[in-house]
Amino acid sequence: MGGLLSCCSVDATCTLTLAVLKQSLEGDRRKMKDHPELWVTIKELILKDNGDMAFTATKFCLQGLRVRVNVELIGPTAEIVEEIGSQAALKLLDKVGVSSAGMGEFAGKEFSSRGSSKQKLVPNSISLIEVKERPVPTTNRVGGGSGKWTGGSEHKSFEVLVTMNMARELGDDEEVVVEVNDFDTSYAPAKATLENQTIRKNIETALSSKATEVINSKINKKLEQFKPAN
Repeated sequence: MGGLLSCCSVDATCTLTLAVLKQSLEGDRRKMKDHPELWVTIKELILKDNGDMAFTATKFCLQGLRVRVNVELIGPTAEIVEEIGSQAALKLLDKVGVSSAGMGEFAGKEFSSRGSSKQKLVPNSISLIEVKERPVPTTNRVGGGSGKWTGGSEHKSFEVLVTMNMARELGDDEEVVVEVNDFDTSYAPAKATLENQTIRKNIETALSSKATEVINSKINKKLEQFKPAN
């Protein structure tokens, strides 16, 4: 598999293949935050071969893995602005549009964007979210993203191609550590969102949590085979 290295020795008593890892990871959807709701779904672990490469389940280092994930942000516009910052929110939510009725809920309020100073959401401002007159509710789908405005709540989803390293060290509390090296998305409005450290961290945590569950389950099943019969 191009770009994939393994710094593990093969332990015949406790090994997995990339194909098994792929099958176990895909389809997992988990909620990472409540306000706004942030969901991460693992859609596909991309393999360039049959995934026959084996690695030791208790200690391994896989580099250059590529995974497609789906990110969903659900909640009031004000919460999304605070979570990802005004400029990223402008680009992500602009395709949806905000009605004048919904604007009354938070127009003129100050929001503390993560890692930045407080800013006000001003009607017709190009520096924050631009307000547009549109019927409520409205739906819009562009490229790999989708969104809808319903009663002051946004639901935006977009697909992300993640390049990551996945590793596990002996004595590391059995946690699989995931480090995201690169993001990409075909959904242009989401590009600014991917610069947000919270989004990156939650994608890493979702992948790490699921991989840890999968590998611990495989190890436990293996150990069951060696337990003495009662």
